Amino acid sequence: MTCPIHNLPLAPVQDEQWGGKFVACPAKSCGYTRIAPKTPQRAAERPQQASQKLPKAREEDIQQAIIQTLRIHGYEVLQTTVRVRKCEKCGTYPTKARYGATDGVPDLFVWVEGAWRGIEVKGPATKISDAQKRLAEKGRVVIVRSVEDALEAIRMWKGY
Repeated sequence: MTCPIHNLPLAPVQDEQWGGKFVACPAKSCGYTRIAPKTPQRAAERPQQASQKLPKAREEDIQQAIIQTLRIHGYEVLQTTVRVRKCEKCGTYPTKARYGATDGVPDLFVWVEGAWRGIEVKGPATKISDAQKRLAEKGRVVIVRSVEDALEAIRMWKGY
């Protein structure tokens, strides 16, 4: 894997804040990061039970990595999603209250080439709603599943 900006091999990084393993561009001014790819495990290292399966990247983690990467590269990024928090008393999530923006509104807006462009972030297996599909078909919103997809959308909007 290489940095799409500098074409340098990505180096492994352990990030304590996010508690995950990432790979990053070694160029000090770059800041390009992505979640580390899965490496093949030997049979002895593989999880034996379903409860030992490794967690998949969550949509929220992907979104935060995209925001961080785009801001490091100097882009203005606005986030439209609101994180729902557990109740401190009972430990459950609210079920009746609705949080977030109007249906179909993208998770992020990025200022690129004199216009706000929408980025809808999806997890590895998250479904795309009909409203999100309609906005994406109109061309101002791009649906991404990784930092690489978001950077590719920026390059597309800039005409690279």
